[in-house]
Amino acid sequence: EIMIDWVGLNEEQALAECVRMKGAHAKRGVATGAPAAVALPRRLWARLVASAAISAEATWADVSKVQLRALARALCATRVLAAGKDMNKDEFVTAGGVDLKGVDPRRYESRLHDGLFFAGEVLDVDGVTGGYNFQNAWTSSWIAGSAIADDVARRAAAAEASDVEPVGKFASG
Repeated sequence: EIMIDWVGLNEEQALAECVRMKGAHAKRGVATGAPAAVALPRRLWARLVASAAISAEATWADVSKVQLRALARALCATRVLAAGKDMNKDEFVTAGGVDLKGVDPRRYESRLHDGLFFAGEVLDVDGVTGGYNFQNAWTSSWIAGSAIADDVARRAAAAEASDVEPVGKFASG
């Protein structure tokens, strides 16, 4: 099981943003677009809205407190189950993705949001199906993973040097 934090907010901050949207845009459709504070692609936002049991036709005024909480949780802690493995026989390429202009190629880190890393098919990289795309996925994943490990080690060392406990996603042990 993998947990994905889509927005870099804690659940209470995400909930506050959803409550703000409900108050400020009561007549607007929830699934039509994410609040500016979470800035997610429209299709991803629609999937997260659906995962919170919110109808695609619902307005913000229609959303219950339970659904708001479920949406906030989906934004901060989507759980995905990896079921099995693929033998690399179903290869295909999906065009589009994160624009490479916004990514530091030495670390595969966002140029806009520190600590946000990209790899593989989420990047806007196209090539001949097969080896090239697999190599891009594997190499970019290794580079991004190494950069994440370096960041965690650097932050842990800084916290240790200042006698402050590491908090949040960089806590260890």
